[in-house]
Amino acid sequence: MLGSDSPAGVHALSALADDWEDERQMCIDVLCAYLRMPPEPNLDEEATAHSLWLSMSEVRATILRLIADHLRDSGPASWCGMDLDLTGIVINHDLDFSGADLSRGRIRFRGAAFSGGLVNFKGAKFSDGTVDFDGAVFSGGRCRGR
Repeated sequence: MLGSDSPAGVHALSALADDWEDERQMCIDVLCAYLRMPPEPNLDEEATAHSLWLSMSEVRATILRLIADHLRDSGPASWCGMDLDLTGIVINHDLDFSGADLSRGRIRFRGAAFSGGLVNFKGAKFSDGTVDFDGAVFSGGRCRGR
């Protein structure tokens, strides 16, 4: 289900992570691995392949939204303290980590490309963990923090 062009598999895996505390990190790792897959379409492909790529972009946005939701006090279940390997991901839409608790875990945005939309870390907590933006590029969008 996760490989489809629908976010249904993302929601199912997120719910599994919420319910299966012992294997929560594994579920989160799978979601992050999906985000690290190459996001760009092959421009030589036909229009239907490009349409599929656009659907997959929505799946990626859903994963990031669910991760952010789970890092807030108001989230369905706390993923605070979990590791997030978002190395090299491409974010070309709004990303709202406002009020997120990025404490205690290892959060990697190494080499990530923030290439569009608003990236919001306003009110996010960064303590007792590692958040790594080494080599990240912010272009073509706006960033809000503090």
